[in-house]
Amino acid sequence: TVTPHALLSSALLAHRKRGISGRELTDRIVLLRRIVSDLKAPFSRQLENAPSSPTVIGPLADAMRMFGHQKFVRIVDTGGDPIFQVEDSTRLELSFYKNTVLNLVAGRTIVARALLLSGSERSVPKVKDIALALSRLFKMEFIYAPAKSFDHIFEETLLHLQQLGLILVKDGVIEIAPEAHVQPALQFLGEML
Repeated sequence: TVTPHALLSSALLAHRKRGISGRELTDRIVLLRRIVSDLKAPFSRQLENAPSSPTVIGPLADAMRMFGHQKFVRIVDTGGDPIFQVEDSTRLELSFYKNTVLNLVAGRTIVARALLLSGSERSVPKVKDIALALSRLFKMEFIYAPAKSFDHIFEETLLHLQQLGLILVKDGVIEIAPEAHVQPALQFLGEML
């Protein structure tokens, strides 16, 4: 079951810079909720019809408040959009919550990372080879669907990333969709590893 804490920690820990804005955090949570929903994974009841922003009253704000009280996250009031900073010494504790979501979206994160690593030449075979190497590297970290082959999971993931509007596949080449929100979304998914 995906909880507010799992969504929040996943979005926070994938950020490589010192702090993340409330808006960017919300965008990440919206994307994760969409992916998890598409995968038909169960959400906790708290999340039914709840806002995706940790700055709006609801379960994500409650989870953020808990993370703040436990000193996992520092909340910097900027007079507008707050900045959330993960305390380096508590990253391991936050990872506990993150693992619930990460196992669900592992295929998407691996393919997104492979896309980012492939450089300007994003042929399907090249991205697939990189994704296979990554999946082997993380084989002890993730739980993969036992009845599905890597090829099946890869194709299914490409199709899902297309349905999400993040990529286009044309003539055996994967293109990153041109919309402004796409690059940050792929970067986020790729950095969840």
